[in-house]
Amino acid sequence: MRLFIFILLIPQLLFSQKLSLDQCYQMAENYHPTMGQKEMIARIADLQSKNINRNYLPQLTLNGQASWQSQVTEVELPLPGLNLVAPPKDQYKFSLDLNQTIWDGGLNSAQLKTVKANKTAEDQKLNVEIWGIRKQVYQLYFGILLADKQSSQVLTLQKDLNSKRSKLEAAVANGVSIKADLLRFDAKLLELEQQLSEINLRKNAALEALSMLTGNPVDSSTTFESPEVVETTEQNNRPELKMLDAQQRYLATQQGLIKAKNNPKLFAFAQGAYARPGLNMFTNVFVPYFIGGVRLQVPLTHFYSGQNKLEIAQIGIQQQRIEKQKEIFKLGLDIQNSQLKSEITRIEKQIENVKALIEIRGKILKSAEEQWQNGIATSNNYLEEINQKEILEQKLLLHEIQLLQARQELSWTLGNK
Repeated sequence: MRLFIFILLIPQLLFSQKLSLDQCYQMAENYHPTMGQKEMIARIADLQSKNINRNYLPQLTLNGQASWQSQVTEVELPLPGLNLVAPPKDQYKFSLDLNQTIWDGGLNSAQLKTVKANKTAEDQKLNVEIWGIRKQVYQLYFGILLADKQSSQVLTLQKDLNSKRSKLEAAVANGVSIKADLLRFDAKLLELEQQLSEINLRKNAALEALSMLTGNPVDSSTTFESPEVVETTEQNNRPELKMLDAQQRYLATQQGLIKAKNNPKLFAFAQGAYARPGLNMFTNVFVPYFIGGVRLQVPLTHFYSGQNKLEIAQIGIQQQRIEKQKEIFKLGLDIQNSQLKSEITRIEKQIENVKALIEIRGKILKSAEEQWQNGIATSNNYLEEINQKEILEQKLLLHEIQLLQARQELSWTLGNK
């Protein structure tokens, strides 16, 4: 028999789970399609870096050329014992050219820095999106916690009233109480049943949304841990600010790239060819030849065009614009943080007040119950006092969850994990 009961409990043991808010954060972040883009960004940056590093490989070019020209060089001076034949007007050349970068003026290094900075900026953009997911998660999470607490409170009250209703039913049967008292209890119990139904509907909607957000099936059997009080700091770690910083660093690498493009560059070159005529233009047959050497390239256009300075100035203005965006964003956060701190203080005071009222209402309810049982007061008076205390207890639950959520939102606003 015990084995049979254990087998029946296996599905519950396997599928029931206990979740914390941090676990939900982690699951939502890992499940969100945004995370897949991080791998793509890394792969793109890796391919770009590999492509840039190949710039130092020898560059080989195979060329072919056939031409006809209307005039060729001729030597008409009569030289004793030397007969100079004019080159043909139709000429042919097949060559293999090799170019090897010796020094690129820091262009390769500047391009690699740009790729790395761009990857960081793109990663930070994704972090901003992922950070937004956290807000959706904790709003659903606290909604579920509130529903659980409200449901537990209603069930406790329901159990207590059912117990009293049983005694009242016996009193009615014995003619001690009237049936109207029993009907009032039935009406209150029906009202509690409706409350439970509404609470469960809200909870199931939140559970379904959280399941879709985390990619992890959660249902009413899942236990949600109440998060600890979040210790907030004044340090602002919002990913939006990190994203703007990364964009500024990317623009700085762009400035370095512009400068590197106009630095002197040194190359080695070689050419092997088979042509008619060859290097000796007075030959009229196909001959092979080879040329090798070094070439220095010094861009000069930017000295008089000013194009370099204009491009750098544009980037400088973009950086200033981003700095202004950071200032605006920080100002908005300061305002939001101030409002949240005021809201936390307000909720804390409300909780103190409601707790004091519940204590008073508890004493009134106890007195009303004694009066009802002694026949001094009606069941209607007793149920009214239950309603008043229940309303306050529901308010207390709501304020306690609101306080946790406000503290969590302050932590989220400051960018604290």
